[in-house]
Amino acid sequence: MSAKLEMLIVDDSAMERKLLENIFSKQGFEISSVESGEACLEYLGMAEKVDIVLLDYAMEGISGLETLKKIREKKTHLELPVLMVTGKNKTGDIVETFSAGANDFITKPVDIEVAISRVNTQMSLSSLSRQAANAKEIHAINAMITTYNHEINNPLTIAMGSYEIFKRKRRDEDLEKINTALKRIADIVSKIEGVVDSGVEFEEYIESANLLKKHKG
Repeated sequence: MSAKLEMLIVDDSAMERKLLENIFSKQGFEISSVESGEACLEYLGMAEKVDIVLLDYAMEGISGLETLKKIREKKTHLELPVLMVTGKNKTGDIVETFSAGANDFITKPVDIEVAISRVNTQMSLSSLSRQAANAKEIHAINAMITTYNHEINNPLTIAMGSYEIFKRKRRDEDLEKINTALKRIADIVSKIEGVVDSGVEFEEYIESANLLKKHKG
């Protein structure tokens, strides 16, 4: 990262905050942390700039989900990426976080490599959106985010599931699944980095969202 990006960590557990601070300070982020949804909203109201928020799902007082909804009243997905940090991994819970406005999620206990990958993906998307805004290409970036958020979650889920199985059973086929999924993620991130300089075509997706169809070289 050429310039320091600011990350806000929101968690009512001092241990969880410290863990995330250690992980992402080593990735070059300027870290600020608070212990509640109320403090998060106050901080965002006063801070000159926050590039990304890691927000705990379950907190006393204002829950992470309610905090997220309040953030989205003022900041869009493009303006401020928010990743929910959650111990909940049921499909319904994950869908609920996306419906409330999350860009992505990180599951507890935190897998360091997966967490870094998800944060870096959102930072790449955010950077692209700012460049596209300057070039008045918001429509293209919205489609790209829809596409890559959709694409990247599948291999990440496969990698995470296979990793858990591999830890228990140490089977070569599970290791191969992890390897294939991680290569797919690297592929997608590579496409993200190259898309700004490319033309794009769109195909209809759901309601007003579009999926990126292909690059024009």
